Amino acid sequence: MAISRLTTWSAGQTLSASALNNEFNNILNNGVDLWSPASKSTSFGGFGLVLDAAGVTNIQSPGTSGFLLTPGAKTGTPSTTGGTLNVAAHTYTDGATAASGTATSWAGCSVQRPTLAAANTSVVTTDAATLYVANGPAAGSNQTLTNSWGLWVDDGAVRLDLTTSKASAASAVCRALYLPAATQTISGSTNITTATGYNYLEIAQPTMSAGTALTITNAATLYIAAAPAAGGAGPAAITNAYALWVDAGATRLDGDLTVGGAIDLNAAMTVSGTLTMDGTNNAIIPAAAPSTPVAHGLYRDNICKGWGQVSVSGGTPTLNADYNVTSITDSGVGELTVTWETDFTSANYALLPGGQGPAGSDHSIFAIDADNNPATGSCRLTCATGGNVLQDPQKWTFVAYGVQ
Repeated sequence: MAISRLTTWSAGQTLSASALNNEFNNILNNGVDLWSPASKSTSFGGFGLVLDAAGVTNIQSPGTSGFLLTPGAKTGTPSTTGGTLNVAAHTYTDGATAASGTATSWAGCSVQRPTLAAANTSVVTTDAATLYVANGPAAGSNQTLTNSWGLWVDDGAVRLDLTTSKASAASAVCRALYLPAATQTISGSTNITTATGYNYLEIAQPTMSAGTALTITNAATLYIAAAPAAGGAGPAAITNAYALWVDAGATRLDGDLTVGGAIDLNAAMTVSGTLTMDGTNNAIIPAAAPSTPVAHGLYRDNICKGWGQVSVSGGTPTLNADYNVTSITDSGVGELTVTWETDFTSANYALLPGGQGPAGSDHSIFAIDADNNPATGSCRLTCATGGNVLQDPQKWTFVAYGVQ
C-alpha cells in the first residue's frame, strides 16, 4: 500500500490530540491509498464495484456468472470506439522468442474453452456457446439504423479453424459453421426491388490492389478445397461427399462457369453466361442410348459425327463447310472420297450421301460407292444420272452417324 504512518510511537510517549487527528486525517484524505496498489488478493464478496461518477457502471461477480459488466446509460458521440466496452490500442512486446525465431501464435484477446457440467444425471443442453451475441444494436427513440450488425470485423482476415469432436449418432450433424433457419419480419408495404437481391447470406466483391505491377494466377471470392474426406482409425466412410450441396431451390449463375470434372444433373440448369466444360468449350455426351431411348434424350448415338457440303466447278471439288472432315479427294468423274478427322470405331456407321445433280439432269442418284466399302477413317461417294452414267454433280452433301 502507498499510505504510511506519520508518527512512529515509542513506549511511554504521550498521545496528543493533534497527533491523533493528524493520523486519522492522513487515513481519511488518502483512503484509496490504503489498498492501492494492492499487496494481496482482494475479495468483493459478490458485491459490485462502481466505476463511474454517475454511479451507473459497475462490475460484479454474482453467484451465477463469473464476470458481469453493467454499463448503464451513456451519452456521447457515436463512433466505432466501443460505447459499451472498448479495448484501447496497445503494444505487446515479445521478450521471449530468440532472434530470428518464430513464435507459434499470439492473441490480443482470448476466450478459453469453458466446461458445462450438470449436478443431475443425463442432462442434455440443446445449444451451448463459448461466445453468444444476442442481436445487433436496436434503434432507440429518434434513431434509425441502416445496418445493424451483431458482429463487425472492420479490417483484417478472419480465421475459423472449426475443429471439433462429436459423438456418432444416426441423427448427428457436423455444423462446424451453421446458419439456422430464421424468419425476418419486414415492416411496411414498399416492394423490395434491390438489384442484387434481398439475400440471407451475401459476399461482396473483393478488390486485390497492388502498388506495383504484378500477376495473381488464381483468385476467388469463395474457394472450396474439396468435398469432405473420410479418415480416422475406423475409418469413416462417406457414401456421398459433396463440396457444395444445394438441397432445394433454383441456383443462378450469371457469370461464366468452368467445370474441370463431371457434371451429374438430375434437374434443369439454366446458365445465362458461357458454359465451359473442359477449358476448350467441348461439351461431351458420354452416355450411350439405352435399349429403349427416352423421348427427346440426347445420347452419343444420336449426334451427327460428320457432315460436309462440297461444290464442283470444272471437275474440281471444293469443301465449303464441314464438321469432322480432314479432306476431300476427287476420285474420278462422279466420285468423291471423304476423309474423317476423328475416325469411327468401326465401318458400321450410317452414311447419307446427297447433293445437287449435274446441270440439266433432273434424275441423279447419290450413293455409297458399290466397289469401295466405307472405312473407319474414310468413305467414297458416287453420283450417276438416271442412265447409270457417272457425272460430277453441282454439289455434294453428306451426313454420317455412328460410334467414335
